[in-house]
Amino acid sequence: MSMSESERPKDSFLHDIFSICTTLTPEATAAASEKAKELGFDVDRGIVSLRETFINLSSARMVLEDAIEKEKLVQLPITVQKEVLTNLEGIAKALKGLTDGVDEVVNLTNAVETLNTSIWKYGLHNLSDEVLGYQKKINELKRQEVRIAALVTQLDLAIVRAQQADSAANEIEQRKTDALSFLDGVKQSSATASTLLEQIRDTGTQANTLRTSIQQHEKQSSELSAHIQVTRSLLGISQIGLPKFRNSCHV
Repeated sequence: MSMSESERPKDSFLHDIFSICTTLTPEATAAASEKAKELGFDVDRGIVSLRETFINLSSARMVLEDAIEKEKLVQLPITVQKEVLTNLEGIAKALKGLTDGVDEVVNLTNAVETLNTSIWKYGLHNLSDEVLGYQKKINELKRQEVRIAALVTQLDLAIVRAQQADSAANEIEQRKTDALSFLDGVKQSSATASTLLEQIRDTGTQANTLRTSIQQHEKQSSELSAHIQVTRSLLGISQIGLPKFRNSCHV
């Protein structure tokens, strides 16, 4: 599956241009010319003759290779690089077809003329150092702007994350404060519970003492009641408290 133009990395245009140029050698054009003659193709029915087409192609190839080697083509807009690459791809396809025995004479001559038109239109054959220097600075400024924009984006993200971190820290601090307050409440409740427990223990002790005293008083009361009963019996005192006397007088 071939890579679409939208998927092709921008930095691959120059590499692909140079790669195709290396295939457009005199040996390749000579082989295509021999094949055309062998099959009896009309080599003069294009815009220009096939022979002149190959001369123009050789010249264009040298211009492009020189522009790439001297880092001139890299300074030009991506659209120009893409257009040149498209022209070269058309030439390579037609040249291969002609070599394989397909009548591509017209397509080949048209493709080479289109490439030459692009070279002259954009002045690729006459790029001055002054123009390239200015363009190089412009490109460098664009790259700097892109990097600055990326750094600004990263900075904005860092600010957001810092704010989130501050918010999280404040929340943690608040939770810590709440936890300490809760702990103080637990300590106070524990102290209150301890005091109450001590009071309960004291109350229990007092209750035990009081119960023991009551039991002693009850014992004493029982003993006293028993003693009173014995005393009454000995004294002959009735239940209603009146002494009983025998009648010693006889009338």
